[in-house]
Amino acid sequence: MAEKRGPWSIVSAREAYNNRWIRVTHHDVITPSGDPGIYGTIHYKKADIQEASVRVIGTTAIVMNRIRLLAVVGGNEVTNPFMVTEVYVREGEAWKLAQLSFSKTLGE
Repeated sequence: MAEKRGPWSIVSAREAYNNRWIRVTHHDVITPSGDPGIYGTIHYKKADIQEASVRVIGTTAIVMNRIRLLAVVGGNEVTNPFMVTEVYVREGEAWKLAQLSFSKTLGE
């Protein structure tokens, strides 16, 4: 039996990639429209949250996090600063993710 995540059904999942910085999982799914599909999830193993804030306006919540992600570029470990913005919309009793963005910031 498929695992349900909201309107999506996960038919199978397999680890597509794994190293000391990230893990990527490939999912075969049934989409909300009933069609077969695929999607992937990325788990960052080293993400430091520097600052976080939440603002709720009616049925919308905006979550902002200033983070640093550890990565390997050209064989060297580097730290990249990002601003992560998540927008949630309340539907009944549940908050649903409507938008997610990562914006690389300069310096710091």
